[in-house]
Amino acid sequence: MNSPFIPKSEVNLMIINGEVDDSHVVKFRKKGIHIIKTIPHPNLDINIAYHPDMVMCPIDDNKLVIEPLVFDYYKDCLKSYNMEVIRGEKHLLGKYPHDVAYNAMLNGGYGFHLLKSTDKKILCAENSQKIEWVDVKQGYSKCSVMIVDDNSIITSDKSIANKWQELDKAVLLIREGSIHLPGYNYGFIGGATGNFSNNTVIITGDLTNHPDYSKIQKFLEHRHIDLISLGYDKIYDIGTILSFSCSH
Repeated sequence: MNSPFIPKSEVNLMIINGEVDDSHVVKFRKKGIHIIKTIPHPNLDINIAYHPDMVMCPIDDNKLVIEPLVFDYYKDCLKSYNMEVIRGEKHLLGKYPHDVAYNAMLNGGYGFHLLKSTDKKILCAENSQKIEWVDVKQGYSKCSVMIVDDNSIITSDKSIANKWQELDKAVLLIREGSIHLPGYNYGFIGGATGNFSNNTVIITGDLTNHPDYSKIQKFLEHRHIDLISLGYDKIYDIGTILSFSCSH
C-alpha cells in the first residue's frame, strides 16, 4: 500500500513553497517538471502561510483536498492535469490547533493526525485503498514526518514514532531542532522534505548539517533511498515538497 505522497511513476508536477527562489527549482524545470508555487494563506502566520502541507493534503493518486480560501487558485493551476481537487470544509485560522486541518500524514494504508482537527473531506474521501486512521497528539503530523517508503518514516515526534512502531513498521526517531523555520525555534524534518519517487527523497538543504546525519544516512541507505538537495546550505522547513505523476 503506497503513500499518496510518493509518486508512482515519473514526476511531471511539483507544488512547492511560493517563497522558494527559482534558482532552487531550475533543475526540476529542466527535467520538464511543471512547478506550481503556493500563495500565502491569509489567516496563517506569515512564516508558514506559503507551506503546501498547511493548506492541502493528497489522499490518493492525483487527488487533493484543499482549504476553501485558496481552493480556486489551485483548481485553476491544476486544470490541465488529471487531478481531482476537492474543496475542504474547514477554514484555517491562525492559532494551533485551528491551523492544522490539512496537515495529515498518510502512508502505508494509515493516516496519522489529530483527528478532532482533521477536515472531514480528508477523513471521508473515497480512496483506492482503505485508510485506517490513527489519532496522535501532534496536529502538525505531516510536517513532523519524513516519509521514507511505505513502511518507514523519520520523525522527531515521540508519539508518532511510538504509534508507527506499534504497527510493526520502521521508524527513526531523531532529536528535535536543526531544521530552520524563521519565526519559530525550529521546524520539522517532514516540512523540509518531499518524495520524488519510491527511492528518492528531496531535502531542502545539506543533510550533513543535521546532528543525526549519520543515523539518517544509514537509515536511508539501508532502504536504498537517495537524496536530492534543493541547494540550500541549512535545512529549512518549507512545508513539504509535493510531487505528482499525472496525465495532462
